[in-house]
Amino acid sequence: MLRKSSSFRSVDILFALMLFSVFAAAVLMVLLSGAHIYRDTVDDMITHYEGRTGISYVTTKLRRCDSTGGVRIDSFGDRQALFLTEPGDGGREYETIIYMSDGMIREQYVEKGKSFPPQTGMPVLEVNSIFFSIENDNLLLIEYETEEGLFKTYVHLRVKGAIVS
Repeated sequence: MLRKSSSFRSVDILFALMLFSVFAAAVLMVLLSGAHIYRDTVDDMITHYEGRTGISYVTTKLRRCDSTGGVRIDSFGDRQALFLTEPGDGGREYETIIYMSDGMIREQYVEKGKSFPPQTGMPVLEVNSIFFSIENDNLLLIEYETEEGLFKTYVHLRVKGAIVS
């Protein structure tokens, strides 16, 4: 009788080990699946962060200069740039120039009519290209491309005549 209980115990142990192995394999599959989903989510967050950062930066600058004649698109160096004019102390006017140079969106804040070489501007965001376009009197299209993709937005300025052609 002792032998029958020993063989019964061996089957119990073997069944328990198989059940544990199946459970461990299921847990491993769930963990690997979760890691893959997490990695995809982080990649999407990085992509959207870059898109929102650039759009938010330019939009905020535009809103600050939303006044008659405060916005114009012109060339700067060998590329297109956005010039945002605002009043300063003593009746002087200052410009924020937003442009692309050396693969970066850059900014210069200077007295109106003056500027420094394009490569000396403060770097803001790494991009492949940036494009500004006037859609109508108060609507400006901003497009830029990064390694993550193409981002674009329309900015409607409240003041009529804010954009100077």
